[in-house]
Amino acid sequence: MKRTGDAAVIGLVALAHGLSHFFQLIIAPLFPLIKEELGVSYAALGFVVALFYTISALFQPVAGFVVDRFGGRAVLLGGVACLALGTLLAGSAPSYGVLVAGAALAGLGNSVFHPADFSILNSRIGSERLGYAYSAHGIAGSLGYASAPVFSGSLGALVGWHSALYAAAGVGLCMFILLLVNWRRLHMPDAHEKRPQGKTDFRILFAAPVVMCFLYFAIYAGGLLLSAGWVSLIALQLIPGSALPVFLALSGFCVGATGPSRDMIVRASTPPGATGRVYGFVYSGLDVGSLSTPVFYGWLMDHSLPQGVFYTVAGLTLLAMLTVLQLPGRRKVLA
Repeated sequence: MKRTGDAAVIGLVALAHGLSHFFQLIIAPLFPLIKEELGVSYAALGFVVALFYTISALFQPVAGFVVDRFGGRAVLLGGVACLALGTLLAGSAPSYGVLVAGAALAGLGNSVFHPADFSILNSRIGSERLGYAYSAHGIAGSLGYASAPVFSGSLGALVGWHSALYAAAGVGLCMFILLLVNWRRLHMPDAHEKRPQGKTDFRILFAAPVVMCFLYFAIYAGGLLLSAGWVSLIALQLIPGSALPVFLALSGFCVGATGPSRDMIVRASTPPGATGRVYGFVYSGLDVGSLSTPVFYGWLMDHSLPQGVFYTVAGLTLLAMLTVLQLPGRRKVLA
């Protein structure tokens, strides 16, 4: 089949992925302001982040099944809408409970992006350009992470945390409109592709290559080893404060460089007809890893032990290496 408009499709999906990462970090820079107004601890605020990722992890495999059956574009729009509405609710929060409810709704929205994104890309983009597509997808996610603290931190300092979250919800609304205008570009011609034979839907998710991919993402924070090394130096307090941004940038570069090959390994481990559910299950590992640490990190900050955060990150990064080395999909990609 002739592929047309690849650049537009890649751009739209990448922007949506960047928005997902943007909303994942939009509240955290506002924690000092929220802590002061609502009178809660950093551990309690860490629970808000943990709940976001818990909801995302639980519903990401479900989103994968929905994507396989109905296609990715409607699911993607629903996710953007939930992210925007959840952030709007959090911004209006007069109490801790409403903040928690907003994080839960936003987490539901976050659950759809990986299964929807990769199903659309694998369906619409020719195999010769998938590496570029995955790279753009990953870069956009990293830019979303990078822009969120600047956006919410700056606005929070100027106009308060409520208004900062209202503005972020407005960004989500703009993304929803953009995707809606480009509805036709996100059509998946093989959205109802033939299901794989010989395994039930759930058995596919517990095949050894798929489980190893899941474990890799659950523990993830050559590139991983270097990243662990840079973070260890920070934990040991061997890096002066002025050089800290440089070493954090080096660590981020090392992890980011693994992204396209990581995504290709997952694709090579995915049976035909199971793209949505496999990507939904595997990438929920990111959320499992993310939900398991914020309360602990908040406890460390409450007890003036920030270096403990870096020790934990370095150790988990090293563990992540062990999961990917034996993947069958890795050998297919490297062959």
